Amino acid sequence: GNHTSSSMASSSTLVSSGVSRSKDSGEANPKGLTLRVGMDGKFTDYPWEYTGELNDAGVVPPAETIAALGELTGWDLSLADEVTDGKGGMTVTFAESCAIFTGPPDPQKEEFHVYSAEELAETVLDSIRQTLVMNYGGAEGLDVWFSGPDGGDLVLDNIGVTISRTEPYTSFQG
Repeated sequence: GNHTSSSMASSSTLVSSGVSRSKDSGEANPKGLTLRVGMDGKFTDYPWEYTGELNDAGVVPPAETIAALGELTGWDLSLADEVTDGKGGMTVTFAESCAIFTGPPDPQKEEFHVYSAEELAETVLDSIRQTLVMNYGGAEGLDVWFSGPDGGDLVLDNIGVTISRTEPYTSFQG
């Protein structure tokens, strides 16, 4: 019962991003991130504590953040590849088992219920983009590209939608 809430302290530590003051670097410091779920400009935020290893850039690996989003919602957000981090942006490559190809889980979690394949795909893409921008974007924001399992365009045959892998994703209707 020695658990104290550090919500006051955590907001001030964001300023010193990239600078680790911890002497024993072997210990993973929990990082508070925010998972953002929704679509069409309407989003709900869910706090998430990450306790695993940080990547070379000293941040939570984006793939871990996407995995947490999948755990929260119950959606399969499997990726075919690491999230690549390039000039001002990230590319997310979905695996064939991802819910945007296979549909929502059955049963669905009540809080994250979607009514169509289209709604699911839009919610998945919007949520991942918003979550990445929010946690990794910084002042300049962040471009997010999506691609299919083969690294090409993200083709959602079941709903007749193709998301270009060469254009940053902004909204489902393109």
